[in-house]
Order: sequence, then structure tokens, then C-alpha cells
Amino acid sequence: TKEHEDILKLIENETIPSVREAWIDYFLEKTKLSKYKKSD
Repeated sequence: TKEHEDILKLIENETIPSVREAWIDYFLEKTKLSKYKKSD
């Protein structure tokens, strides 16, 4: 989705490792949740 692409861009451009980690965690939560919704 558009939101996922925006998050990936933020992750790519992030230079602070801890912030990047936080975005990756957030992204994984988002993608996991959307997968569960689709499988219902």
C-alpha cells in the first residue's frame, strides 16, 4: 500500500539505527496485521 511504501522510504532514509529499528518494528506490525485481515 501507499502507507507501506512511505514507511519503507523513511526506513531507507533514516540514519539513526535505533530510530530505523523502531520503524522496522512498526512496519512489521503493520504488515502482519494486514496479512491477518486478508486471511479472514
